[in-house]
Amino acid sequence: MGALAGVAAGSSVASAGLGILSSVMGGEATQAADQYQAGVLTEKAQIGQAQAVEVNANATMRLNQSLGNIDAVRAASGDSPTSPTTAALRRVTTSNADQNKAIQIGNILSQSEMDVAGANYLKSAGSFALSQSVVAGLAGAAGTIGKTNFSSFGPGGTPASSNPTQIGALY
Repeated sequence: MGALAGVAAGSSVASAGLGILSSVMGGEATQAADQYQAGVLTEKAQIGQAQAVEVNANATMRLNQSLGNIDAVRAASGDSPTSPTTAALRRVTTSNADQNKAIQIGNILSQSEMDVAGANYLKSAGSFALSQSVVAGLAGAAGTIGKTNFSSFGPGGTPASSNPTQIGALY
C-alpha cells in the first residue's frame, strides 16, 4: 500500500506542475490574441492618420479650385477682383471650407486616437492576463500540493502514528 501512496503523492505533484503549465499556456494564448488585436488597431490608427493628411490636402485643393472659380466668374462679369463683394465671397467660401475640413479631420483623428488607446489597452490586458495566469497556476498548484499526503513517502508508506502495529506508534 505504501508504494501506491507514494505514486499518488508523486502524481499529485505532477498534476500541480501540469496545472501551472496549462494556466500559463492559457495566459500566453490570451496575450497573443490581445497582441494581435492591438496590432490591428494600431494599423487602423496609422491608416486614419494617413487619411487625415489626404483629406486635408484634398480639401485645400478643392478650396483653391472654388476660389479660382469665384475669381474667374467675377472677372468674366467685369467685376474687380479687389471689390468688397469678391472679398466677401472668398471669405465665406474659405470659412465654410475650413470648417468642413476641420470637422472631417477632427473626426478621423479622433477615431485614430481611440484606436491607439484601444491598442494600448489590449497590450496591457494581454500582459495582465499572462501574469494572472501565472498566479492562478501557482495558486492551483499550492492547493493541490497542500492536499498531498507527503507522509506516505518513506518506509512503510504510512505515518508511524497512524499504525499501532509499528514500534513506537503508541508512545
